[in-house]
Amino acid sequence: MKRLIAILGAGLLASTSSAQIIKRTFNFTAYNFVDPFGVVTPPVDPVIGSITVKWDRSNVVTDDPVGITLNSINILVDSPLVFDTLNPDFMEIGGSIFGASGAGYNDFIFYFNDASTNPYGGFDYTQTGINTGFVTNTVTITATTDPVPEPASWAMMLGGFGLIGGALRTRRKTAVIFA
Repeated sequence: MKRLIAILGAGLLASTSSAQIIKRTFNFTAYNFVDPFGVVTPPVDPVIGSITVKWDRSNVVTDDPVGITLNSINILVDSPLVFDTLNPDFMEIGGSIFGASGAGYNDFIFYFNDASTNPYGGFDYTQTGINTGFVTNTVTITATTDPVPEPASWAMMLGGFGLIGGALRTRRKTAVIFA
């Protein structure tokens, strides 16, 4: 039993981490799109969607496809999504054809600042058969944060379960006598 406690204690101490992993869902409406060249009327206006991203705020990420989910969007998107975090409060999300910092056909880039508290930003998209992109800086964003336990919390919980299991295993059995 002492060995089990020592192993669990060492594991708990080793598992402390400075990770700032968060999971956030961004619901957005982008509207008032324009063709920068003034030639084509945007085919979709407004663009409405929802994206969920799970990332470590303490790391800079470039074109990362892991941890991002496109929940919904009302334009065609042909490529998987990736995201960039240039600092903890600036994020770009887009199709992986050209990375998050550029858009290809049937693709988009959604960029916003202050991703943690009061997000604001812009949205650009392209569509196949139209030789221009459509841009706007008029975006309404609502961000909701889902709790994600840190690794140290998981280790502490598992250590507690181990200690409870060890205590139950070594508990003496009592005899029940019926009269």
